[in-house]
Amino acid sequence: MMSTMTTNYPKWTGVFPAATTQLHEDQSLDLAATARHFEVLIDSGISGLIVCGSLGENQTLQPDEKLAIVKCAIETARGRIPVLSGVAEMSTQSAARYMQDCEKLGISGFMIMPAMVYKADNAEVMHWFRTMAKALGAHPSSKMG
Repeated sequence: MMSTMTTNYPKWTGVFPAATTQLHEDQSLDLAATARHFEVLIDSGISGLIVCGSLGENQTLQPDEKLAIVKCAIETARGRIPVLSGVAEMSTQSAARYMQDCEKLGISGFMIMPAMVYKADNAEVMHWFRTMAKALGAHPSSKMG
């Protein structure tokens, strides 16, 4: 028997593009150009924005750079649309820490993937998702999966 939880989950609909991060020629973040890119997307009528998608920025940028992008997106959106971040860290601990840091910045939600350095079985994947939920203070049912 599944436990019941009273939760107000957002009902997101529409288009949520995974936006690209703009870089200078030296590969450092160009947050001004990134903010302009976000603004163009918002002005075009998107329903929400995903930053640090699944593998590109998540695997190549440093944690402080990813958080700078999240902060840039949230500040640019100014509450007009939800902002989500991809989470594809190499360890459970780093994923939980990143998600907690994003929540402090005011992120609306996440698009999460377990680490992809080896093929996990279903029990390991479910454990990973439960650990992420606990890191955010959620209490997923022990009967999931």
